[in-house]
Amino acid sequence: SRRPYLLNNECVKDCPDGYYLNQETKKCFKCSSMCATCSINPDKCLTCFEGYKLSKKDQCVQNLAYSNLTK
Repeated sequence: SRRPYLLNNECVKDCPDGYYLNQETKKCFKCSSMCATCSINPDKCLTCFEGYKLSKKDQCVQNLAYSNLTK
């Protein structure tokens, strides 16, 4: 099986959730701490962790409706 990408000095088939593929270097890099999943760069979030929502700028921001429910 082909493992064309590099993650922590290991060859992998795909970058796992929480990482994105740098197309130039073919390496997997960690997403920013706010992103559950990301693409292209660490701050372009695709999905967010619980309690956060995706903004129009593809960044995860605190979901105020969620935080009000948990108080």
